[in-house]
Amino acid sequence: MQEQVDLIAERLARVVDRLQDDLREIRALLRHQQELTERRLVWLETQAQDQEQRLRDAQTAAAQFRVFAGLTSGSSGLLSLLALLRSFFGG
Repeated sequence: MQEQVDLIAERLARVVDRLQDDLREIRALLRHQQELTERRLVWLETQAQDQEQRLRDAQTAAAQFRVFAGLTSGSSGLLSLLALLRSFFGG
């Protein structure tokens, strides 16, 4: 009878050991998954900030181009007007 009790106790101890090992493994996997998730989040936030900066830079460049285009078209119109006045007044 004592042998059966010892056998059952040993089997239960093995089951408990396996469960504890499984629990340790699950915790390690969970920590690893959490670390990966945090890294991905940081990477996504960095990418979003980079994209926002690129959009701001593109918007600034477009505004500068419009100003430059306006100035060049205005200056060419002014030069045309000066050439017309010069030719009209015999310059």
